[in-house]
Amino acid sequence: MSILAAAAAVADTSPNPNSVQPGLLGLGCFVALAVATYFLWRSMNKQLKRVDDHFGVTPAAGPSATAPTAPTTSEPAAPEVPAPKPEIDDSSA
Repeated sequence: MSILAAAAAVADTSPNPNSVQPGLLGLGCFVALAVATYFLWRSMNKQLKRVDDHFGVTPAAGPSATAPTAPTTSEPAAPEVPAPKPEIDDSSA
């Protein structure tokens, strides 16, 4: 019964609001969030570099490298024609 009496005595006392501090648990959570943010940022930069490599855009080229240019010839470009779909013969079934 002494454990229950001690628990009841501790539960009745409330800490002074002026002396409450976050402690090591708050510091640990803050550091863990900072470390996770760092690694997420690094991973995002790596993925963005892969996307730039996939599209052939170089960071030094700037926006003028991706701007569309007019054709140099006087003839218009030929429109793309989709390839015809192969026909399926169902008569053998």
